[in-house]
Amino acid sequence: VLASSAGCALAHADLDNVAFLKNAGGLPKLTVLGEGAFKANEELTSCTVPVGILEIGEEAFHDCAALEVLALPATVKLIGARAFLFCRSLKSVAIPSSVAEIGWRAFRGCSSLATATVPASCTLGGDAFPSSTVVRRA
Repeated sequence: VLASSAGCALAHADLDNVAFLKNAGGLPKLTVLGEGAFKANEELTSCTVPVGILEIGEEAFHDCAALEVLALPATVKLIGARAFLFCRSLKSVAIPSSVAEIGWRAFRGCSSLATATVPASCTLGGDAFPSSTVVRRA
């Protein structure tokens, strides 16, 4: 789990790039991006979540206002509440078919988010996406 005792391991760190270490099998050494892990990183413009991550915790990328590009692997099963709240620069997102649940307000406040592709079997929490976002079920 990438988190601190306060829950926000890299919050406010102004990172523009993130690399994940891998184990001998080629998978990341962690499986959960914990609560508030990257919260309010104003310089982060893109994130490719590596294969092996199972969960994106609550507020993990909350208020990463410059985040434009997000790539999620087919290993993610859960996107927590408010995980991407106020990621104002995010333009589109494709949720992999592995995701069973997207939490309450996960993408709320993503004012540039025009489209989101979500698996038909995925449960959406209340206000998961902005009202202006076109949510396509695949």
